[in-house]
Amino acid sequence: MLGVDDIFRDIFQGPAGFKWAMVGWLDVIRILLDAIQLLLVLGNIAAAFFIIWNAYGYATAFGSEEKVKKAKQGITAAVTGVVIITLSYFLIHWVYVMFVGADKIPNEIQNTPKEIVY
Repeated sequence: MLGVDDIFRDIFQGPAGFKWAMVGWLDVIRILLDAIQLLLVLGNIAAAFFIIWNAYGYATAFGSEEKVKKAKQGITAAVTGVVIITLSYFLIHWVYVMFVGADKIPNEIQNTPKEIVY
């Protein structure tokens, strides 16, 4: 039966027999997970910027219905973006646990201390 190690071994064999001997499939998944986490952080920073920007637009609308409506739509879109980003983080974490296993979760994600063995 073909396992995950075999699949990634076939993928990472380069031209002329070059092999990524030091890169395992778990390393690739961790790199992808780090990249996704970076994108999630950048997305939240952008959403915070848009919330502040549209709150400023709302505060300086001075009763203009068009400006107030535009600012409210912008704030709603930014908050919706934060909710989607948060849900996507939990979905990615769940998929990682389902396919890789909870015992192989990096400490940055697991946020639980390792058991100290003396």
